[in-house]
Amino acid sequence: ENSYRPSWFIQIEQCYLDRQSNENSSIVLLREEISKLTQENQTLNSSLNDSLTTIAILKSDLQSFKTQLNDRQSILLQYENIHL
Repeated sequence: ENSYRPSWFIQIEQCYLDRQSNENSSIVLLREEISKLTQENQTLNSSLNDSLTTIAILKSDLQSFKTQLNDRQSILLQYENIHL
């Protein structure tokens, strides 16, 4: 059945369809942006985890060096006490 539709109805319908199309395009763009930001976030988290691991290793190494220095200092003090 070919029913008559007034021009104002057609204009409103077209406006609605245009708006719906724009919203769909915006949603697609937002999803792409979210995907990109999610990937960047994963990369940054990975980098942060690597940095934290490196810091933990350096902290451990520093503690070892500190212990070695304390041991050497003790040995030197004992040596000085013996030879004074």
